[in-house]
Amino acid sequence: LSSKKGAVFATGGGISQGIEHTLTSLARALWSFRIQVVTSDPTQSGYASYGAIAITGTSPFNETTPSIDPEFADAAQSLGTRVARAVRAAR
Repeated sequence: LSSKKGAVFATGGGISQGIEHTLTSLARALWSFRIQVVTSDPTQSGYASYGAIAITGTSPFNETTPSIDPEFADAAQSLGTRVARAVRAAR
C-alpha cells in the first residue's frame, strides 16, 4: 500500500472537542499501512492542519443546518483536490 495516497476527515460538535486527536489517530492508522497521507493546506483552513473537519454543533457553525458550513465544505473540497493532484503526480 506504500504507493497509495489518502487523507483524513472528521466531524465534531465543537472546536477543541477531540477532532484533532481523531484526525491524528486516523492518520496514524493509514501510516501503519504505509499509505502516504495528504494533509490540508493550513492557509485554506484555519481549523485543522491534519485533514478536513466540520463543526456541526456550535454556533456560528451550526446555523446552516442541516448543511455543513461552507467554510468547512470548501476546505474539504480543497483537500480532495490536493489528494487528486498527489495521485496524478505519482503516476
